[in-house]
Amino acid sequence: MSASNNESEQIIEIPLDRVRVDANQPRKVFDEQKLRELASSMAKDGLIEPIIVYRVPNEEFLFEIEEGERRFRAAALLNWQSIRCIVIEKKKE
Repeated sequence: MSASNNESEQIIEIPLDRVRVDANQPRKVFDEQKLRELASSMAKDGLIEPIIVYRVPNEEFLFEIEEGERRFRAAALLNWQSIRCIVIEKKKE
């Protein structure tokens, strides 16, 4: 998904404490070694691809992850204060 595909999308830096994981995410287990390897890569090269989030309804400053939970978890391991995100509109279900 690219920010240029939809004019309503925007890339912003969001504090990690304003981002939460999707409770309905089917993936519940993450390999700790692989997360540490990803964190090491991100520490060296930075975040190559932003995570994708949407605004939580009725919570102006809270976002939920649509894609990129591994990158989010790796950023937390690195004690990053914020992460680059593509903000999308959540599809009505």
